[in-house]
Amino acid sequence: MKTTEWKDTEIGRIPKDWEVKPIGEIFTFKNGLNKGKEFFGEGTPIINYTDVYHKRSLVAKDIKGKVTLSSDEIKRFEVKKGDMFFTRTSETPEEVGIASVLLEDIPSCVFSGFVLRARPINDSLFPDYCGYGFSTKQIRKDIVNNCTFTTRALTNGQVLSSIKIPLLPISEQQRIANALSDIDMLIASLDKAIEKKRLVKQGAMQQLLTGKKRLKGFTGEWKKVKWSDLGYFVSGNTFPLRYQGVKRETYPFYKVSDMNNWGNENYMLRSNNYISEKTAKELSCNIIPADAIVFAKIGAAIFLERKRYTRKPCCIDNNMMAYIPMGVAKLFIWKLLETIKFGDYVDATALPSLSPITLGKITFYIPQDIVEQQEIANVLSMIDGEISSLTHEREKYLRLKDGMMQELLTGKTRLI
Repeated sequence: MKTTEWKDTEIGRIPKDWEVKPIGEIFTFKNGLNKGKEFFGEGTPIINYTDVYHKRSLVAKDIKGKVTLSSDEIKRFEVKKGDMFFTRTSETPEEVGIASVLLEDIPSCVFSGFVLRARPINDSLFPDYCGYGFSTKQIRKDIVNNCTFTTRALTNGQVLSSIKIPLLPISEQQRIANALSDIDMLIASLDKAIEKKRLVKQGAMQQLLTGKKRLKGFTGEWKKVKWSDLGYFVSGNTFPLRYQGVKRETYPFYKVSDMNNWGNENYMLRSNNYISEKTAKELSCNIIPADAIVFAKIGAAIFLERKRYTRKPCCIDNNMMAYIPMGVAKLFIWKLLETIKFGDYVDATALPSLSPITLGKITFYIPQDIVEQQEIANVLSMIDGEISSLTHEREKYLRLKDGMMQELLTGKTRLI
């Protein structure tokens, strides 16, 4: 590596041997295909919004959508290797202009009207590099700042054409792409390992939590019980904002939004709000014991599917509910609850909600021997630990990749 000389440009400081070019001098843009929903489901492959949004590069196996088209439509909206795609519209500006590059030819493939196709007009960009180069903070900031917003955020080819990007020597682009693709391969291998381990867990749950397979040494009877037979439900309380504080008081206080605050596979809740013991007494609030299972009872469906353990005694708001197991292995109950799709028990109201009466009627078959319950939970928890370990390793490589991109795509570190 050699010392980099810098120059100031309209997009900030960049290496002296880099150029600045508007995207419109590198690509031509075209709007995508719009068809009625009755045309989708079979036919030719189509690159959709979600394909572009979720992956920075695309190959044939990534394209799941199908659409029925005439040969003329296929020709007008064809895609080919090296084409880039940008998300055209979304609910928020932050989701507009997300870029992905097609890395292999796909016969008869077309692209959706929710994305824009950018076709290279010269060889100044290495295709594999494009999947990374359009993800820098500066480019994303410029795209977001230049989109329009009425009822939805929107960008177009004219707007994107005016965005200026750094243009690296092609040999450096190749080296950067190779270095980052090595990290992506590691991440992809961990994704496969995690998915394989989750399938193992799913199979083990189907066998062990139904009694189809028994652990060595256990032959006792299983019994049918209702969820309400294994513990009891406790509702939360209303806490006006003046009672909520970030000072570390006696009781952590959890709201529905806190269901996002948890650590990977350990299912433990974290809180940014607290309630004092004095406030808890004044409001006669229910104190939720440690190791209770708490979940949202009112809110968006995604929150109703999430369940968390409490770390220590806490308070919860009136949009949440707690379950306190009694006379049963607590971890075993948790594993049973993993098999429930809470969305199937949502009451038909304007706002999705869960009722303790409805949940209490859910039935399970469980071993009468609490030792067997605990051993089943231990086996499943061991698999959870393996998933957690793989997940942590994956996150480590994601952080490494983010750091490498920050260094390589800004010229702070050179691969020359």
